[in-house]
Amino acid sequence: MNGTMHLLRTLERGLFYGDSDLSSIQFDGYEKLLTDNAPANNIIDLRGQPLSEDILTDACLTAQDAPNYGQITHCYLNPKLKADLVKTFFPKERHNTYSDKNGIIGNDIRGFTSPAGDVSFEPDVFITDGGTAPTAAVGDAAKRPGTPAISTAATTPVSALSQFGAADAGNYWYTVVACNRYGKSTGVSVGGGAVVAVAAGDEMTFGVTPGGATSVEYYEIYRTAVGGATGTERQILRVANSTGALAETLHDYNAFLPFCSSVFLFQQNLESMSFKQLAPMVKIPLATIDTSIRWTQLIYGTPVLYTPGKNVLLTNVGRASGYVGEV
Repeated sequence: MNGTMHLLRTLERGLFYGDSDLSSIQFDGYEKLLTDNAPANNIIDLRGQPLSEDILTDACLTAQDAPNYGQITHCYLNPKLKADLVKTFFPKERHNTYSDKNGIIGNDIRGFTSPAGDVSFEPDVFITDGGTAPTAAVGDAAKRPGTPAISTAATTPVSALSQFGAADAGNYWYTVVACNRYGKSTGVSVGGGAVVAVAAGDEMTFGVTPGGATSVEYYEIYRTAVGGATGTERQILRVANSTGALAETLHDYNAFLPFCSSVFLFQQNLESMSFKQLAPMVKIPLATIDTSIRWTQLIYGTPVLYTPGKNVLLTNVGRASGYVGEV
């Protein structure tokens, strides 16, 4: 049972965030399929804005407009983003103040009607806002990467690719983690235990070298919000290791924001997308070589996106102001 649930959790994350550029055994999830193949207008960067009816309506019309001719049917999002949207209905009194259900008050929304048709909300806990850097190494100690070293100190040169604006100028804490299919290393402070000051128009760049003999497939970069405290870093980037055991130069242009997540708007039918299952979930007994009972469990398949233009990806979706919870 535990093995089955582990496979299903891994598969669910992979459907959204799988990336064959990071690991050769991963398929490409819908985030990468849309980013690489959808028209530019179908990737909408909210730059930290919370979700709203207006944004969802415009996204649905983007999929419907020529030459896409799509119809959004499902919206997959982090439950906290849906909660922010739900809470916008309360002050407008767009809900039943009291429902005759054994004294239960409050309401929920399971979908909305756009000018392009009805859309169902599908909250999914595996659509995350990055998560924090691991405080301890994760995975098999003999196979996971060793702790990386900062080979070149963080610098902040001016860059034409920078998306750091005037409101983003300030101090940041950064952490980098080395990863492969077997696990993750402990995080390393990019600034050497100090904040990194970034001005408008700058990028942040640094060098990192793998630690130990175990191969590194990719790096995860974590960063705080501007002026945030150390320990509040959230994942903003995953970058493939393109240099093997040599030093790798990594960059942050502020294209991805911490404490933000993505929203997937799909035309969920076979005209637009599917999951090609090449082998069903199976349990295969292994040879008996001692007193333990050994087996392997597997499922083999890949998501397919036939018509990217019929779908929309919202990136850098933030939380509504005044929410209670993690900072």
